[in-house]
Amino acid sequence: MKDEKKFHVLFVPLKQVKVCMNGKGMDIIMDEKIVANETATKKEFPLIKLLKSPHKHYFYDTNKNQIQEISGGLYRALRNWKITGQSTIDRASLEEMQELSAEGFFANNRVKEIIHPLTPFLQEYQQRKVRDITLQVTQQCNLRCAYCIYSQEKSERQRNHSDARMSYEMAQKAIDFLIEHSVDNEEVYIGFYGGEPLLEFELIRQVVGYAEEVCRGKKIVYAITTNATLITDAIIDFLVEHKFQIIISLDGSEKTHDKNRRFAANGQGTYKTVIKNLRILVGRYPEYQHNLSINMVIDPQEKDDDAGRMFSADDELKKVSISTSVIDDIFSQEKNKYNEDFIADRNYDLFLTFLEYLGISSGKEISPDSKNILIESVKKMQMLGPSERLPEQSAPSGQCLPGITRLLVTTDGTFYPCERVSERSAIMQIGSLATGFDHEKSGRLLNCATITAKMCKGCWAFRLCDVCAKYSEYNGKFDEETRARRCKYTQQACKDKLLDIIMLDEMSGV
Repeated sequence: MKDEKKFHVLFVPLKQVKVCMNGKGMDIIMDEKIVANETATKKEFPLIKLLKSPHKHYFYDTNKNQIQEISGGLYRALRNWKITGQSTIDRASLEEMQELSAEGFFANNRVKEIIHPLTPFLQEYQQRKVRDITLQVTQQCNLRCAYCIYSQEKSERQRNHSDARMSYEMAQKAIDFLIEHSVDNEEVYIGFYGGEPLLEFELIRQVVGYAEEVCRGKKIVYAITTNATLITDAIIDFLVEHKFQIIISLDGSEKTHDKNRRFAANGQGTYKTVIKNLRILVGRYPEYQHNLSINMVIDPQEKDDDAGRMFSADDELKKVSISTSVIDDIFSQEKNKYNEDFIADRNYDLFLTFLEYLGISSGKEISPDSKNILIESVKKMQMLGPSERLPEQSAPSGQCLPGITRLLVTTDGTFYPCERVSERSAIMQIGSLATGFDHEKSGRLLNCATITAKMCKGCWAFRLCDVCAKYSEYNGKFDEETRARRCKYTQQACKDKLLDIIMLDEMSGV
């Protein structure tokens, strides 16, 4: 066999041949006695993840970036090897393993050094390729949402709502910075964020006017995330005129939404106000729904049967896209608690969503949450495919390029890689409008996986990882234990996505 093949075995004319895989090599065994071991070589368990559906057996190969179906016999042999460090394999499974090895499966390449491949180019990227800035025009909000980390005054890991606001002069400097650092981009994105950004609508109007004056030659895409309670006809007209991507926070049915999203002044729910303003917007500009989306935060303690069909029978709103996410409790004192009915219903809805995707009518409205899980699974499926073996130097796929795709500029001009990180953490500050980018701190963020280097090098989910600096930080420093906890969650999430892909593939042949 060729050297690049994974397993080296001496064939002998035996009626029954078994191979012992003991982590140090493989010995051919007959009647519990070793009869040949001349070709045994020291081998670690290959960088794969074993997967099993109700009917078939598979593994995901990290180096190949592919899912491969295998026999039950080979699956059991590999599983025993993984669990005990040694196993036996029958001839048929051995031949199957050799054939797959010849195709490049079971390669045991592991990254030797954790370093992001774009590290040498980060400074150049920050100098020329900044694509997206988000202006934190205010830290104040007219709501006090129960799960909002900015509303939790006892939190030590994130800022609170405050009266801080961005001045027009600071906003001008931010736009100038974007122009100076996006010379390679024909298109740039300017987002407005809070708090509630519409509290500073006049500033937004001024910033848009300035951007369109100085950004000539570039296409500008504007975006705003809003609770929609302050929308007026004048605001609607302005946002539509400038083709804003409008993201509105709405958390399901009235009961579910109003449980968490309440006015700061009187504690009353905001659902009716949001729906009224949403209808006004769509009523004035019905063709604008393609630029409008709902951000629905899912409360796992709630079982919301109406969330999936809240717009389905509504001619005005049924075309509005809905994105979902479970409450982010990373900075919260109180962690999420999952209602058993919520989990059961979510899994059942996901199954029905698969049926719908495959053209099998389910006869039931599907929740937007399940649709988004399916979309993510399909995206993950499209990312799989034959790849080169892992290089000697690389980093898990979770970290973005700091400052390039989602640069947050706070009210005082401080830079953070995005709006999702802790603004109380000094290691997340990657510069300011006054000093420019801090390339050294940006590089540390880009390579935050070095704190779990040993774990990452041997992780089967290396290519699928989404653990970024946000999940690697605790109390102002990178923390190995914090990142390791997130790793366990991520590995399970990756496994679930791969099983979803397998289910879709199997069901497509039904």
